Amino acid sequence: MGNLSTILVLSAILAGGALAYNLQGTTRATVSRTSEYQHQVLARDLAFAGLHMATKDLSSSVFGGTPLATTPGYPRNEVSHAGGTYSVSISQNCGILLPGEYAKVFATYPPNSGLQDFVEVVSRGKYDAHIRGDEHQEHEVRACYVRSMESAGAPPSFEFAFISDKNFDFNGGPDIVSVEVDGEGNVHSNSNMDLGPQVNIEGHATYVDPNGSKAHKNTQVYSFGQGERVPLEKFDPEVYRPAGAHTFMTGSYSVSGTEVIGSSAYTADNPFIWFVDGNLTVGGNNHLILPGHTIIVVKGILTISGTANVTAIPELPPHKGSQEEMREWIYRNLTEDGKNKIAFYVDGNATVGGTGQVIGNFYTNGNFTLNGGGNGSNLVGAVQALGTITANGGGNGNNFWYTGAHESVIIPGVAVPGKDRLTLVAISEWTDPILDHVGS
Repeated sequence: MGNLSTILVLSAILAGGALAYNLQGTTRATVSRTSEYQHQVLARDLAFAGLHMATKDLSSSVFGGTPLATTPGYPRNEVSHAGGTYSVSISQNCGILLPGEYAKVFATYPPNSGLQDFVEVVSRGKYDAHIRGDEHQEHEVRACYVRSMESAGAPPSFEFAFISDKNFDFNGGPDIVSVEVDGEGNVHSNSNMDLGPQVNIEGHATYVDPNGSKAHKNTQVYSFGQGERVPLEKFDPEVYRPAGAHTFMTGSYSVSGTEVIGSSAYTADNPFIWFVDGNLTVGGNNHLILPGHTIIVVKGILTISGTANVTAIPELPPHKGSQEEMREWIYRNLTEDGKNKIAFYVDGNATVGGTGQVIGNFYTNGNFTLNGGGNGSNLVGAVQALGTITANGGGNGNNFWYTGAHESVIIPGVAVPGKDRLTLVAISEWTDPILDHVGS
């Protein structure tokens, strides 16, 4: 019996020792894994410390005209920091972007001087862990930046119903009415302005050149006088030519019948961009429907004539509706929070005529001409022209309803130049031992 007790005691001791050994092993493994994770975090911190340093240096270079990839002091190798090191290099282009993504970045943030304003920063952090089987941990970060001109905000030219860089001539009987009940449909010319009889402007009229500027005694306008020049920037349509910079591309195009281009799925965050490599014509009794947030870039000239309609929905505004009815209908059906969701950018001249219903913000590098009108809402939107603005005829209705443009359809190319800025456009990171660049 005594021997059996002794054997049982020894067995219990041996079992306890085995259990303690296993618990020790598990604890060591847990500690090792915890330490490994902590060191991975430290390696990541080191990588971002290197990236932060590079971003500071790039920001100091952003106001110069030299290529960003030539920023002094790079590459930097094995820089000691917080118990480890980081190594940083700067090179031109961006290896983590696909070609189509390149074009979208360039369209959103047009670089000042091409590819020399586009760089990739690679920062690798290394933490010496000194743990058996895990001598060190590494982490790599790749970030791409573009140097572009920061917009000074919505262009001041977009605060007017009609604005021209050259002569402004309104004759006939057009009315300019703001969709906003308390708003004003102001007009401006950076040259001279001539307002004929029966012109009714619910807003103020200003001009820069007093020579030849006049308003007929029967002109109805809140005020008519000299003002300061308002900047108008010439945009470059070629920015939207590369694949990926536009959603849809055609050559010269004539709308036939009723056509729907785009869809309501295109929102403020993702507007539909149609690049017309030539002229765009909407004539006759045709109807162009643009249901989503839409930007149309026309390389040639734009012509809308006859009884053609350009709208955001299939329905047309009420015939001979009162101002209250028209305001409510336009606000509900053609705008988002009172702002126009459709914009035309025309490299050449633009003409809107006839008696159709047309919605859109029109920005042209050339002249803008309005002819005809009828008894309804001939134009819902606004016009900015680097050339002249000429309006002849009008009719007895509220022909031109002013709405501001939604920010989603104001392209960077027309914004007033601001300060140079450095913008992060892509970033990826990987942790050792998987440095095969298959992650994101």
